[in-house]
Amino acid sequence: MEILLKLYPNVDWLFVSLLLKAYSFACETLIPLGIGPYFRTRLRHGKEMPERLSERYGAPTISRPECARIVWIHGASVGESLASLPLIERLLEADPNLWVLSTSGTVTSARLMSQRLPKRAIHQFLPLDVPSWIEKFLSYWKPELGLWMESEVWPNTLLAAKKHNIPLVLMNARVSKTSQKRWQHVSGTFQEILSCFDMILTQTKEQEDFFKTHGATNVWTTGNIKFASAPLPYDALEKERVEKVLDGRPLWIAASTHEGEEDLVAKAHLLIKEQIPNALCVIIPRHPNRAQDLCQRLSVYGAVSRRSLHEDPSPATDFYLADTLGELGLFFRLSPLVFLGGSLVPVGGHNLIEPAQIGCALIHGPHMFKQEELTRHFKAAGASHMVTSVADLAQTIITLLTSYQQTHAAIEKAKYVAKEQKDSFDLTWQKICPYLRRLS
Repeated sequence: MEILLKLYPNVDWLFVSLLLKAYSFACETLIPLGIGPYFRTRLRHGKEMPERLSERYGAPTISRPECARIVWIHGASVGESLASLPLIERLLEADPNLWVLSTSGTVTSARLMSQRLPKRAIHQFLPLDVPSWIEKFLSYWKPELGLWMESEVWPNTLLAAKKHNIPLVLMNARVSKTSQKRWQHVSGTFQEILSCFDMILTQTKEQEDFFKTHGATNVWTTGNIKFASAPLPYDALEKERVEKVLDGRPLWIAASTHEGEEDLVAKAHLLIKEQIPNALCVIIPRHPNRAQDLCQRLSVYGAVSRRSLHEDPSPATDFYLADTLGELGLFFRLSPLVFLGGSLVPVGGHNLIEPAQIGCALIHGPHMFKQEELTRHFKAAGASHMVTSVADLAQTIITLLTSYQQTHAAIEKAKYVAKEQKDSFDLTWQKICPYLRRLS
């Protein structure tokens, strides 16, 4: 739908409704024709799992539990999926006969969820938005309640769920300023899509007002449940071992970095080393499948050790490439300074709460448009540092590495913001409980 709004920003609701019908027809007829090359490219770049590719067509790779009642929770990527874990655990604790089907759209989220999902919880990839594939998916899993996280909208999927009489709740709902402007041109179509949701739970009162303005009625502000996520797990013995290896070296983290961003981080680190010669930079790429190419590029700037190859950083190592999954919790506990990637390049930023909970000073770039609400909270409290250039990033890291007082203050402010909306989870739970009691 976002693609249609970008292409046709000023058309009236009737025309867009026709476009939606054309979209549904195109998905059913054209996507299957061109899907082969698309998936081959994604497989080549590590963006699909070959053994689970059938899930993209709506075909399961895991058997459905017999006679089970299933709640379906969808989160687009890593952040939304991980934020759903406390809710999944609460659901399973509340009803021992319930199962949870967790869906997402990225390989990284699939792997992390497979590691962290409790018993009676299953992960599958969400099928592409092709009506017959969605029909196959829903007919097989037969979920009795759907809980969708944040803002991902797939028209065919939502309309199919409505056709199957599956109650849908949009949780942690948010629509960016840019998307709000687009939706205003097609408010009629937006209302039709919103009608698929039985209830909408928003992050802020501003978001609640936006949804109500566009025809949604059962809308409530419950806050951002990412604030309620449990701290990232870590291996305490491994933390102790790595600390001994590092032997007190000044350390900073560049987490969830993206293509083109690592070069900027590396250049900043060279400036840092001019004043702090033994400083070490840990780079944690958002997509570890880029590690081999990334290692070659980083070697231009200095010596690299690669964690996936069990290479510990030596005193001569400049960059420690942490190209493994599920270890953010470990590295956030090893360093008080974290630069959140996807923000020096126009990706939109990543979750500030995870490092803040653990006790890290937060640095990010100017491109935080996917984290508008979170960024606003942290900025208002003076709990994050925004940098706009390589030199700015380097100077911020130098200042924090050499000033305990400033670092401690930044950490305390970040921890305070991460704690201040803890009640958002309980509010969300209270709102969805009536739907749980209706499950047959």
